[in-house]
Amino acid sequence: MENRPRTVSEEIGRRKYANRRANNGRDRKDLYSENWDGSEYKGDSRNILTFVGALFILTPLGLLVFAYTSYGTLWG
Repeated sequence: MENRPRTVSEEIGRRKYANRRANNGRDRKDLYSENWDGSEYKGDSRNILTFVGALFILTPLGLLVFAYTSYGTLWG
C-alpha cells in the first residue's frame, strides 16, 4: 500500500463512513433532539403562526376585558 496523501473527496468519504459506523448510520448524536433529526426539522406543536394568532386574538380580548372592568371608573 502506497503512502500517498488523500484527496479531499477521499477524506470526506472516509470520515462519513467512520461517522456512520460510530452512530448507526446517523450524523453526530448531539445533532438530534425532539424537533431535529440531523439537518431535517421535524417540528413542534408551537410555532410562530400559533404565537401570532394568539397575539391577534388575545390582545383585543384583553382590551375588551379591561374596558368593561374599568367603565365608570376610568372612563364613561
